[in-house]
Amino acid sequence: MKSLDEDHWAAVGRISTGDSTQQNYKHSSRVATGLEYNIFPYSESTRRALLFQYTVGVDRYDYIERTIYDKLQETRLNTSLQGLLAFRQPWGFSLFSAEYITYLHDLGKNRVELEGQLDLRLFRGLSLNTKGKLSIVHDQLYLRAGTASDEEILLRRQRLATSYRYEFSVGFSYQFGSIFNNVVNPRWDR
Repeated sequence: MKSLDEDHWAAVGRISTGDSTQQNYKHSSRVATGLEYNIFPYSESTRRALLFQYTVGVDRYDYIERTIYDKLQETRLNTSLQGLLAFRQPWGFSLFSAEYITYLHDLGKNRVELEGQLDLRLFRGLSLNTKGKLSIVHDQLYLRAGTASDEEILLRRQRLATSYRYEFSVGFSYQFGSIFNNVVNPRWDR
């Protein structure tokens, strides 16, 4: 993240790499760049943010096994548009984000993700954390050809074809010190 002015604009760069047997990746990597605009001035970003981010990137995949599209490796261009609203107040933290991601070789290969988070401060340092996420999925390029065994399904060792995914979690956290003691650039979290 590189600020382009004092108040609102930033250049975004992302690099990631990894592997996942569940997603059939022997190796995956991503390089993306884009722009971000925050409605609120950057000086207020530790308390509130309403930002929009657009990125274009290249994904490289080396698969463990041949995919349903008969690929062992591929490189794909994609684009992402994200909106995020976040508030940090004495009562806690709230966040809502929406993101649309699509592959440029086939706009029908896309994903929409909606995410919400609410952390309520119960008393100094202790918070109740809730988080939910819903994904509408149409971009599973990595699906392994063939069928999954009962063992792979039960142990969640292989992703199955789906058109949606959802998550919900509830927990507690305790934070020592100032709420701002680890803030370098709060926009890096997103």
